[in-house]
Amino acid sequence: MSEPLDDVAHPRRLLTDAQALAEAQRCQGCVDAACTRGCPLDVDVGAFIRRIRTANPATAFRSLRSRNPLPETTALICPVEELCQGSCTSGQLDRPVNIHLLQRYAAHRGRQFDQPPSPNTGTAHRVAIVGAGPAGLACAAGLAEQGIAAEIFEAHDKPGGALVRWIPPHRLPRDVVTREIDDILHLAAKLHVGEALARDFSLDELFERHFKAVFLAMGLPAGMPSRLAGRHGPQIVEALDYLQQHAAGSAPAIGATTVVIGGGSTAVDAAACAKLAGARDVYLIYRRSFEQMPAWPHDRRRAIDLGIHLLILVRPIEYVRNDDGALVGVRCVRTQLAEPQGPERREPIDVPGSQFALRADLVIEALGQQLDAPLRSSLGDLRFNRDGTVWTHPETGATSRPGVFAGGDLANTDRTVVHALANGLRAADAMVIYLSGK
Repeated sequence: MSEPLDDVAHPRRLLTDAQALAEAQRCQGCVDAACTRGCPLDVDVGAFIRRIRTANPATAFRSLRSRNPLPETTALICPVEELCQGSCTSGQLDRPVNIHLLQRYAAHRGRQFDQPPSPNTGTAHRVAIVGAGPAGLACAAGLAEQGIAAEIFEAHDKPGGALVRWIPPHRLPRDVVTREIDDILHLAAKLHVGEALARDFSLDELFERHFKAVFLAMGLPAGMPSRLAGRHGPQIVEALDYLQQHAAGSAPAIGATTVVIGGGSTAVDAAACAKLAGARDVYLIYRRSFEQMPAWPHDRRRAIDLGIHLLILVRPIEYVRNDDGALVGVRCVRTQLAEPQGPERREPIDVPGSQFALRADLVIEALGQQLDAPLRSSLGDLRFNRDGTVWTHPETGATSRPGVFAGGDLANTDRTVVHALANGLRAADAMVIYLSGK
């Protein structure tokens, strides 16, 4: 089968039965397969592909779900080119097996023939999970497999976290993620929506309510604003706010020219949404080189394919407003990379006399994420890393406070959905051991 190409403005395609069979037959069935070693969830890639080869999508689905609580969701958004698929040994001979397409096929088709498992949560242990994003959902699923029903406290009005608030619908259809979340909640947990840590309860209060262990999975819900002159005023928005508004159909009006500041995958998502919303020109400004962009390589390619202008080695220095206070542009300076200083990456430095102004009707800032002040204060007795994330034991997800575990973006620099799922499953195993008194 010739390799199917994904439309950058639509989800990864769903293979037909014949296409899936043909692609599955390309798998070499490696022993100690590199694709499995490249998966943060340790999914046995060869196992579910073998079941597709025998025309048994239901067992392929069960094989996937035994390690991945959100198999179709991750098939759509996981950076497979840098993980499982990027490790495929077939790529050394011809081209890698399309693992992400086969995974979506197995998850989508297999569930049509599979009977959902019955809940098996009969222990007396009470566990609280704060946050119904990928890490929290995975932790609930992992606990349920071991007979423990968790209670999930979600600050917003529905579960999903970044999956439903920030990842654009053109990448992740909401019916897919809603279906998979419902499966987990049916199996695993009681959900409380509209209840937020620091606003409605504290960590101490959860333990006073006789929860024996707590898993923190609130993510990093606040953007990092710039300190540029002229920032305060209309037409400048945080990327997380813009993406949430875009998904809800209430994003600010797009003018002819939109400027996105940042180089991560969130910046690319915001730029893509602005382009798809009708902006004539979208500029993405990043102060370092193309290779240093934190966005995954496939996200960088997606930006180029959508016609987004990448202004690399450019730093914004101030916002330009007219006499009425309306934003009219961004003043920038070109940068160059300094000479290397040891193993650290080369730092950008300004090029003298290179300032220029770029017209802008809307600016979207995508400069990183952090805990907001109330959340940070509520976790004040926990140990933090220098980057503002919560410190956890690398093998268990345990924090510095006994009985409190954490995962996902809150405690992880590998900020992908698949890493968050791995955090949640790992913490579930550790919590079971903790609850047993071992």
